[in-house]
Amino acid sequence: MRGELRDPSTTKKTDDDVFTNRLVEICDIGLCSAVIGIFVPAPLSTMCLAICWFTYWILKRCCGTFLCLQWDQLLLECSALGCALSVPPLQLGAVWSLRMLLFKLILSSGICKIVSGCPKWASLTAMDYHFWTQPLPTIIGYHLNRKLTPGLSRLMVCFTFFVQLLPVPWLLLLPYPFGAMGASLIGLMMVLIAFTGNYGFFNYLTCALALSVPFTSSSERVEPYTIFDAVALCYGLITSLGVIQPLLCTLDLRHPACAWASSISQFLRPMAISSGYGLFARMTTFRMELNFEVEVSPSGGPWHEVIFKHKPVDPNNPPYFLPIGHMPRLDWRLWFVPLGLVRGAPMPSWVDTFIEKLLKREPCVVNGILPKQSFAWDDVTRVRVVLWNYSFGDRGWVRERLDVSPAHLVVNDLSLAIWASVSPLTLCFA
Repeated sequence: MRGELRDPSTTKKTDDDVFTNRLVEICDIGLCSAVIGIFVPAPLSTMCLAICWFTYWILKRCCGTFLCLQWDQLLLECSALGCALSVPPLQLGAVWSLRMLLFKLILSSGICKIVSGCPKWASLTAMDYHFWTQPLPTIIGYHLNRKLTPGLSRLMVCFTFFVQLLPVPWLLLLPYPFGAMGASLIGLMMVLIAFTGNYGFFNYLTCALALSVPFTSSSERVEPYTIFDAVALCYGLITSLGVIQPLLCTLDLRHPACAWASSISQFLRPMAISSGYGLFARMTTFRMELNFEVEVSPSGGPWHEVIFKHKPVDPNNPPYFLPIGHMPRLDWRLWFVPLGLVRGAPMPSWVDTFIEKLLKREPCVVNGILPKQSFAWDDVTRVRVVLWNYSFGDRGWVRERLDVSPAHLVVNDLSLAIWASVSPLTLCFA
């Protein structure tokens, strides 16, 4: 990051630019395939969905930490299993494999809260912290937290266990109307989560999975069974065993089916099937924000905070709703960074790269993912990182600047100037 700052408009196209262009082209291919798949019949629709799955699989492999959230894996698993929905011999098996995926997702999310030993879940007080410590709250979550009583908080935790442990996940395995009741309760929980927090497409994807459960009673079958029914049955059994294999390992069941499931899982894993899930296994009880400040020239000039599009920075800006399905990856990943620093982890390398892009005034960063600032980027001479403690206040957020011991902040092996202010410590990059 040291060295002369060059005007990006005069630099030659770099490998990073070529890589970014290739990623955009992959996104365009996936988008076109998704649109075409809506209007074409099978088996072309199956091919389009397979292309969508493959393009997202490539993006996930290339983008690393920014596409490693659990719902990214869920989207891949849904896409891979959904490819068989438009293949007549496999339709019934595909529906059951998607239902087992929903069963695994919900039950795993409940089990992880128990096996983690989190005292907040055990004492039914997790919701006292959830609304203001989640990555990107909404304005409804803000007001609900202000009206929250101990009784209502415990009732919410009980409802969470009701949906994620007993009896709702098990209703999914039963015929109509029990399966429909379970899917409806899961859908209700996803709607409540969407009202109180911004989780991108996760809520909508889970609701779409719930549609794999029949909401009407099926008529009695009169046609004789055929070879296609046997194929669908075998396909459903094989994929369902592979899908729930992580759940079987979590439960540590001593049954031959577990060994079969492990073998199937090894075969399906390259297709991003057979993933484990565990949402909010341990409830975070604090909210630390990693904020960036820039010094404008001349040297020794004032420091200005870098404003992000969605991440809390200005305490006077209350939470709000993001566009439906929008997933601001940078803002989300910055929420995880302080959690790692508290546990003694080093500063992620991508944060160093982000700071380098700020100092080089890369247009894709300063004009793309960041909103318009109160300063001119051409006048920036140094960037520093400051830790703040945030919580909900009367008019948005309240925050307190943190004193941090140097041992708690570790920078990767870079040629950076580390500067400590009088109080608290910050990391300064020149």
